[in-house]
Amino acid sequence: MEEKKWTCVVFGCFLRVIQLLSVNAEFKAVSRDQLGFKFMNFFHKPGTVLTDSSITVHSSVTDVSSCQLMCLDHTSCLSINVGKKPNQTTLDCELNNSTSLLKPLSLKKREGFDFYGLAEPCFSSSCLNGGTCIPNMNEGTYHCNCSTQIPYLPYLDNHCSVDHSVIKTSGVFHNVFHLEITKKVYSMNYYEAERACAVKGAQMSSLKQLEDGFRAGFSLCSYGWLIDGKARFPILHPVPGCGSSPGIKEETTPEDKWHSRYNVYCYKETDNCNDKNWHQNDQACYKFFLDTKVRKANAAQACVLEGSILGVFNSVAKLTFLQDYLQRKNVTDEHILVGLSQNAVGAWKWANGEAVQSSLWNVIQPTGPIGIVNAVMKSFDNVPDSDEWKLPFVCQKQLP
Repeated sequence: MEEKKWTCVVFGCFLRVIQLLSVNAEFKAVSRDQLGFKFMNFFHKPGTVLTDSSITVHSSVTDVSSCQLMCLDHTSCLSINVGKKPNQTTLDCELNNSTSLLKPLSLKKREGFDFYGLAEPCFSSSCLNGGTCIPNMNEGTYHCNCSTQIPYLPYLDNHCSVDHSVIKTSGVFHNVFHLEITKKVYSMNYYEAERACAVKGAQMSSLKQLEDGFRAGFSLCSYGWLIDGKARFPILHPVPGCGSSPGIKEETTPEDKWHSRYNVYCYKETDNCNDKNWHQNDQACYKFFLDTKVRKANAAQACVLEGSILGVFNSVAKLTFLQDYLQRKNVTDEHILVGLSQNAVGAWKWANGEAVQSSLWNVIQPTGPIGIVNAVMKSFDNVPDSDEWKLPFVCQKQLP
């Protein structure tokens, strides 16, 4: 019997676990038999200990597995604290008559010590996309209760996973993006759209959030649910069938949350740039150097050191994003250095090789050699390459 216990501990396999019951305001020590122990894993919380629950302390323990065995041999042991005190070569093993699942507020930080508690089946479940974990305490297993399926987005397995390849997202403007199921245009009712946003770790956008995205350049002729139960879309330019003036367009037919079907606009607080100094707009990340004024060559070199290029703003939508960002930062400089310049044969190109949209020039015949953005006019100017035109700048890197 002792050999079987040792094997389980060494391989991190199975230890008896409590059946979680409603917790009284004051925890009373009970035995494992009273709590209905079965077999489960220890879970590990490094750098912490469970306080006010100690049964006994064993000094001179050689490893964590030995401490786990001591817990197994004590009928009231539900968890352990293991660690070294300063100038100590062996471990202290503290047996507890409770666990963090019963007394979460008693889990405290302690340098050099780790907490190991007995996990109930759902502690490390892999139920996805809002699936609810249903534990089987007698067997030490669980199953996932998945939400109602979204049409054209079926669950692939019993962990509620879905095929993300049929989910298309468009644009990220002020953390707002458009989501649709590619198998059918306008396929979701309100409640299905809400769950579709959750699949992407997001929530449905509010009208205010969509308006912020619109001011940052979001433009898409596609109705999508918002959290208020209305279907809308943002449009910057006249598009046949989508309106003759810019703004947020609203579906005029009264929406039925159960039977009306649209796409959805979602909001996710974090973006894909993974750095607070970089800001996502559509499929690119931008870093602004607004307190630094340099010449074009120095700005380009600074961007190279950031693994990027000088910013490319070759559309009204991107210029709107730039203007909105500068306004929110209360920047008074109206000119910004970007990745626009005239090459040796006189052609204007962006840093990524794109040709320049000529309608966005603020001058009839740009002479160069440096192109800059006039953020107030949302247009391009050209200036000489001289110390008189040291300006703030913005770098850009494309998302994968």
